[in-house]
Amino acid sequence: CVQPWCRSVRPRSWRRCSFSKVGYGAGRCQSRTDRMTQASSGPPRRSRRSAVADALGVRAEPGVRLADTVTAALARRKALLILDNCEHLLPACRSLAETLVTASAELRVLAASRQNLGISGEAIFPLLPLPGPGPDDPWERAAASAAVWLFGARAASSRPGFRVTEANVGLVRHICHRLDGMPLAIELAASLAATLALRDIADRLDHQFRLLDARDTAS
Repeated sequence: CVQPWCRSVRPRSWRRCSFSKVGYGAGRCQSRTDRMTQASSGPPRRSRRSAVADALGVRAEPGVRLADTVTAALARRKALLILDNCEHLLPACRSLAETLVTASAELRVLAASRQNLGISGEAIFPLLPLPGPGPDDPWERAAASAAVWLFGARAASSRPGFRVTEANVGLVRHICHRLDGMPLAIELAASLAATLALRDIADRLDHQFRLLDARDTAS
């Protein structure tokens, strides 16, 4: 959860990770008396202030800047504001976060981004790959590793009855390894289990990476 001394938290991934789910999970850690507000990037032309205003249920008032209305609304609340995909609108997110945390002593901002916001009080929490099984781990330990467990859980939601077993753990291990343990990539691959066999998923990944390797060699 977000610590009380930390005004702005920015998760940062090594490559590609599920920032939105990290933000949602952090929001659920907050007390029931707190308010959680999540603002995603939305359409490119849509401002972050508009997204925050919509999440708060705040409407523009005649003769008053929307930024001032949003600031006033949050100044009266103990809240966690989650800004997602900040790297796409970095200057706007930086300005918004700095303005809001300055105006509200009870506000905490969780900004999901691949770049620093660069504001006072910012703390960075890297999101690292999920640990996978070792090459010599028995299948039960391999199935219990974070990466393989996540694949199994998401595959089961796409294909009811799916389980990681001694017979298929090798393929699941291979898939997770090819995806570098990245949670979002593992979840996307696991969702294919609804229509593809594990071998087909693994083959498609191998083919994709062979194409990428060939492209890198050619360049």
